[in-house]
Amino acid sequence: RCAALVIAGWLGVLAAAAPVWAQVEEPAAPAESEIERYLGDHGLSELLAVYLLGKLKDAEGDAKLKLAIRLGSLYVRLLDKASTVEERLAWETKSQELLSAVPEADSFELRLNLAKARYLQAEDIAERHRLRGVPGG
Repeated sequence: RCAALVIAGWLGVLAAAAPVWAQVEEPAAPAESEIERYLGDHGLSELLAVYLLGKLKDAEGDAKLKLAIRLGSLYVRLLDKASTVEERLAWETKSQELLSAVPEADSFELRLNLAKARYLQAEDIAERHRLRGVPGG
């Protein structure tokens, strides 16, 4: 009888501990901030932009606005470091899509960089036109 009570007691302890063991055995997925930090720390800005855009599509309310602001800030950096016309156009398009999808995420910095991207595009066109007019160019 005493052994039955001890076994019953241990079964109760094991039943109470089961949820804790389940947490230990199945590691939780890393938090978004850890993923973002990893991608940012490893210079994977374009992949981070894709990741944030995916999260943005599922987010709502304040979380959506916060994600959009972070994504807009990232787009600013990507626009700044774009080295080709094609890259600038791609990030400019994505920035405009972001502003259309989440207008409340509008930032002066993003608008300024969009204007800068348009200026650089116009400057490239003007330079090509000037070179066509130069003999031997």
